Order: sequence, then structure tokens, then C-alpha cells
Amino acid sequence: MVTKKPKGLGRGLEALLGPKVDDTRAGVAAMNEARDGQTTGSLKLDELVPGMYQPRTRMDEGALYELAESIKAQGIMSPILVRKLSDGPNAGKHEIIAGERRFRAAKLAGLDSVPVLVRDVPNEAAAAMALIENIQREDLNP
Repeated sequence: MVTKKPKGLGRGLEALLGPKVDDTRAGVAAMNEARDGQTTGSLKLDELVPGMYQPRTRMDEGALYELAESIKAQGIMSPILVRKLSDGPNAGKHEIIAGERRFRAAKLAGLDSVPVLVRDVPNEAAAAMALIENIQREDLNP
């Protein structure tokens, strides 16, 4: 009997995030601390940059246009999760952790700004949050 190796999301978080970190409690603690220090508001689209930990490798253009039409009619239902960048070429801008489809659709819909939830999180927590946000979506293409 041949045992099939799970593909995609069925392999677990380690398969997608890489080897386990020595102290996963530190990552969880950072995520919990970030929740306590989060802020909400609105940011202009030109203040946002796509996330480096985006788990989607492809985004369906037709689905983005459908989402843009929904946003025109109903608005954005959930804020985009971001973190402020303090160094590099995008210093001062906000990196998208979760919500890049909403961001792209908002551009297509002609919005100037979007609702955001700003969290101060390290890279490891940002990667985990991006993945967790999308892990149960069947249209995610790992």
C-alpha cells in the first residue's frame, strides 16, 4: 500500500513556513503583545506596499474585478492588516500583512484610502499572520 504525501495546506504550517523556530512561544507572545498595541484607522493606498509574506502566488484578475464591484457597492467589510516599515526603500510606509486582494480591488474600485488595523510585529509573526489569514480559503494557491 502506497501512502500519499499530503499536498498544499494539508502538510501543516511547518511545510509552508519552513523549519520550526527554536522557541515558538516567543512568536506567539509577540502576536499577543501586538494585539494589545494595535491601532485602527484609514490609510491612503499610496501609503501601503504589498507584503513580502503574501502566501498567494497568483491572484485571479476576474475575481479581483468582482471584489472591486462588491467594494464599490458595499465597501470594505474587514480592515487590511498592516505594519509600519521603519527601514529600507519603503520606510514610513505600511506593509500589508493580510488583505492584499482587498487592497488591489480597492485600487480597481477607485478608492483613495482603506480601513486598516496597524500592528507592530516582527517578521516571523507577520509571516504567520499572513498564512493564518488565508489558510482556510479554498481559492488560495500555495
